[in-house]
Amino acid sequence: MLITPELAIKIIFTLIGIITGFYGVMHILFYKLQLPGFEGKWVMNMSATLLTISVILIILAYTFI
Repeated sequence: MLITPELAIKIIFTLIGIITGFYGVMHILFYKLQLPGFEGKWVMNMSATLLTISVILIILAYTFI
């Protein structure tokens, strides 16, 4: 199977989306476990940002490209 540029972009966007989603979920988990350094409003803001970027990248990978 030949990897076309469109397929390569879909793979890259999907992988980056999954990785950022994973980090977003981990931030929420660390916040809920009350680990040191994960206190305050910034953790939830970072989680929301990472999850939003993740969703946008996955949508971009399969709709617009």
